[in-house]
Amino acid sequence: MPNSVRFPVARVAPREPLAIEGRSQHSLTDDWRFIAEEQEITADTSSWSIVNLPHTWNNLDILPLPSTGKDSPSPTPYMGIGWYARTLTPEPSWRGRRVFLRFEAASLVARVLLNGVELGEHRGGFTAFCYELTPHLDLTRNNDLRVQVSNAPNADIPPLSCDFNIQGGIYRPVHLVVTGPACISPLDDGSFGVYVFQDEVTESHARLTIRTMLSGVSPDTPVEVHTEILDAQENLVVAAMSSPMTEGNDHCTTLTVPSPHRWHGRQNPYRYQARVTLRQGTMVLDRVRTTFGIRTVQITAQDGFLLNGQPYPIYGVNRHQDLQGKGWAMTIEDEQHDLALITDIGATAIRLAHYPQSTSFHDACDQQGFLVWDEVPLVNASTDSPAFTANSEQQLREMVKQLHHHPSVAWWGIYNELQADYPRNAVLLKHLKAVVEALDSTRLIVGATCMPANSMHQVPDWNCWNMYCGWYDKKGPSMAVWARESAEEIGHSIGVSEYGAGGNSGHHQEDETLQPESTVQVFHPEEYQAWVHEGQWASMHNNPDIWGTFIWNMFDFTVKNRNEGGFTGLNDKGLMTYDRRVRKDAFFFYKANWNPEPMLHLTSKRFTVREAALVQVKAYTTEASVTLTVNGVVIGTEKPDTFHTVRWKAVPLRVGDNEIRVTAGNLRDGATWHWSPNAKL
Repeated sequence: MPNSVRFPVARVAPREPLAIEGRSQHSLTDDWRFIAEEQEITADTSSWSIVNLPHTWNNLDILPLPSTGKDSPSPTPYMGIGWYARTLTPEPSWRGRRVFLRFEAASLVARVLLNGVELGEHRGGFTAFCYELTPHLDLTRNNDLRVQVSNAPNADIPPLSCDFNIQGGIYRPVHLVVTGPACISPLDDGSFGVYVFQDEVTESHARLTIRTMLSGVSPDTPVEVHTEILDAQENLVVAAMSSPMTEGNDHCTTLTVPSPHRWHGRQNPYRYQARVTLRQGTMVLDRVRTTFGIRTVQITAQDGFLLNGQPYPIYGVNRHQDLQGKGWAMTIEDEQHDLALITDIGATAIRLAHYPQSTSFHDACDQQGFLVWDEVPLVNASTDSPAFTANSEQQLREMVKQLHHHPSVAWWGIYNELQADYPRNAVLLKHLKAVVEALDSTRLIVGATCMPANSMHQVPDWNCWNMYCGWYDKKGPSMAVWARESAEEIGHSIGVSEYGAGGNSGHHQEDETLQPESTVQVFHPEEYQAWVHEGQWASMHNNPDIWGTFIWNMFDFTVKNRNEGGFTGLNDKGLMTYDRRVRKDAFFFYKANWNPEPMLHLTSKRFTVREAALVQVKAYTTEASVTLTVNGVVIGTEKPDTFHTVRWKAVPLRVGDNEIRVTAGNLRDGATWHWSPNAKL
């Protein structure tokens, strides 16, 4: 990996990627009725609960509970059917127009009915889908909208097996879109109907093809498609073209942007806007605006990951869309908080594991310059049934089309940890890779594995490994030997898609190097988690065998079958707790190494009751030196090592309370540690 590059810290609100004109759009957030059980289509809803969207029925029944030992029962989240109902009151302006209903996601299977007529069934819990209401909408009365949603396991829909919970509900926004008879179609696999393709990008120009999907255009209603490219401030048209369209639904325009301003990650996330207007004479029939970035991504054996032809460090974290008390029904504000924390640590990339996440999260990544890895939820297991293959392809197509315009997306992931070397897996993955290549040739196709020597490894352009040295093995945290062997197997450098260790911020031990006897046991000391990360990062940083790394995980998240680390139903490998309230020590290790802002952090501050008279004191810092004081007495001043870590070994404590203070310039940090010869952890 290249040497560290310092980035500005940006905390700005995302803007919508698509501001829609020539049409009206309404958010259907309030006044939904809900019940978590099977119902007749015409059931009376008066006794159902009133809920607002986004909503999941699994937000509370999977809260991690303190474990009482190996026999603690796991939480049993409800995985079944839920019904949502809402009244749609038509407006006079809808007469003679078309009405569409767009769901950003519903998990896992959603049947949509209007006035008892089924509009369609969407199978897959992480991508958008849209139906037209017009033929079934009664403009003279209130209309009955019902949605049946099920998160029950389904053998035809990935993921079949996964180390995270599949939550149920309409957990992302729903919008009503009203257009004229001829419009830019919202029905192309749930996308917004406008695609910007980079045909050629050089310093002197960028040649773009803007593909627009139309609906309702016929020889009787010839239209003109006017396509413009605007600068980031939206006040300068840098390229434009108009052309007639007499029939059909697929319109392409080629435009050239002179001296393109590149989207360059955290350093300069510059975005253009494509404005496509459907006109008939001087009348605007429809208009869609989509923001996009001009940039190139590649990986080479010599230079690793390249953004716009320049080496760019991939300091990545993994993220699940899961928050205590809300589950998957996170708001834009929740997502912004997550991104602020990821910004604080100094990351440059985010792997959205193991499924596409919300449009609003991608919007914010575009604006703040994070590189994103999106992947289809093909996790652990597969089948050879035609229905499973078809649904895997469907979810992949929807992901690629719906996220196509986001410059943040650099990688398309086609699988994670498929467990068996079945021939069918290689066949399926080759098919999915071909689908991606046909839809988008500008991004990198990747896969994540934990298997040695597997035929699937040769399918993606760049294979990546989920490897937990020092956690699931007894060989210590260094990744160097394993990375060399893996790179030799593939024939080129690799990505590390997952690495890390469990850590409970309430569990502590004096010897940071003492590995738990079993990773599934109750005890997951915070000190050991930090020590493992220190060793893992030291062996991966600037390693020519590795082009990028992604920590598992940024935040703790729920898993119904886990009972470890002092919790039932929680994976505690996060650098932060599930509620986002506690930054574990490992968080600050990466902040010291990735974020140039001045910082100083004393580790083990929560380890307040000590059982040893001589202890290690450790701090992470970006400063040149750190001074340790114990009970007002200066112990010494030390310079941090290569990885911004300072240690004082065998520091004596007195009986009772001990005031521990570290200072570096104007920075201060400290804790009170109590030592008693009879103390027990």
